[in-house]
Amino acid sequence: MKTQTKLTKPEPLIISASRATDIPAFHGNWFMERLRAGFLNRINPYNRRNQRIELTETRAVVFWTKNPAPFLPHLNEVFARGWECFFHFTLNDYEIEGWEPGLPPLAERIETFRRLSDKLKPGTLIWRFDPIALSPHLPATTLTNRIEKLAEKLRGYTDRLVFSFIDLYPKIIRRLNRLNLDLRPPKPDETINILQALRRLAPGPPPLALFNCAATTDYSTWGVEPSSCIDANLLARLVPELQYSPTLFAPTAGNTFPSFPAQPLKDRGQRRYCRCAPSQDIGIYDTCGYDCVYCYAKR
Repeated sequence: MKTQTKLTKPEPLIISASRATDIPAFHGNWFMERLRAGFLNRINPYNRRNQRIELTETRAVVFWTKNPAPFLPHLNEVFARGWECFFHFTLNDYEIEGWEPGLPPLAERIETFRRLSDKLKPGTLIWRFDPIALSPHLPATTLTNRIEKLAEKLRGYTDRLVFSFIDLYPKIIRRLNRLNLDLRPPKPDETINILQALRRLAPGPPPLALFNCAATTDYSTWGVEPSSCIDANLLARLVPELQYSPTLFAPTAGNTFPSFPAQPLKDRGQRRYCRCAPSQDIGIYDTCGYDCVYCYAKR
């Protein structure tokens, strides 16, 4: 299909960088060039239209990454230009299995996590263990033990853990079959064991809040809340003017602007159970240099 030449010009308040690729790891220089220029061009993956995305109204960026180390030197400039940010740092322990080839060693990523935490405001570095997957060679007890050890090493550097159970989309199944890998989500009894282990982590000290991404099941019994990974309330705390944005919050009755905290709006372009606030993703699929076996953003 040929790319259409029609340009649309969104002017987003919030940038997502990105669910589609690892911008901090591989495209940080490009990101900074576009920030300085005040706009970027992107091909919409669904309708193939070119988008010119203006950054003049942007107030915050949400980074998604497995290795932000290459981007750390740019953070001061991001802040100096008046943008706020928070990070979703996916830090899994599948090193023995080799499910995330190309990533730096786990010990190095833990150290990067700590370095990044020291550069950010409290509450703006979110640890993701995503996805939780099992195999014949990785039982639930072994995986929960790894999560517990990671939690102790990250204690005090983050206050939030977001997790999800692996989704076996058709293209992921095809890739796993090609690689002769048997990954699966936990069975019901294994899920309970994992949730119980996570609940033991939560009290701390310091406490670690637990969130499940795009959950179709209520896990509140185990102290797990549904995640809003692009969190309008957190963004409004970072940038107070955003609490008055009708693109992020539903107006309260009889008032043009909501009183904070108000009811966040949902990004209609995301999955049914996703609670993320509206944002503009700027990534492109098939541009991440890592070859994680479960990745939905690569062929």
